[in-house]
Amino acid sequence: MDDKGSICSPPLLVYRIQNSNHVGIELAAQYENCVMQSEARWVFVKMLDGTTETFPGAYAQVRYLLTGERLPYNKKGGVFGLVVPDDEFRFSSGGLGAWEAAARWSYIDLNGTNIPGPGRRLNDVTVGLNWYLNRFTKFQFNYIHAFLDDPITGKSDTDVIAARTQFDF
Repeated sequence: MDDKGSICSPPLLVYRIQNSNHVGIELAAQYENCVMQSEARWVFVKMLDGTTETFPGAYAQVRYLLTGERLPYNKKGGVFGLVVPDDEFRFSSGGLGAWEAAARWSYIDLNGTNIPGPGRRLNDVTVGLNWYLNRFTKFQFNYIHAFLDDPITGKSDTDVIAARTQFDF
């Protein structure tokens, strides 16, 4: 506390960056209605003072379409397309839409050797259930457990429950 009785916060650190380069490798595979995908990425940052920092990150995920649909793959764009249900959801005739289970692990390391202040490492695990009513509407339900390693405050965990609605036209 300072002499006025308020809690002092550390000064805001501003990093002066000359440039950054991003390098990554991504892999994906599909077997019937299961898709596995992973990426590793490194960001190399050159500061104005001539020092360089490296920040790595990665993820791995698996998606499984419970109702049997397959994700289309666009070879030219190098991306998976949208899930289109074989049997769109309808109140009147009982269509189920498409259901997908998914799991993902993510990691980022923001520790630096030449930068002041603490860095942090974050891992998180996500499990989710996605419901595609039709080609335009999706509901997502996720549970996320995050593990933070902070050199100042130590290790901490948190749990998140999330829901999302997406309209894609």
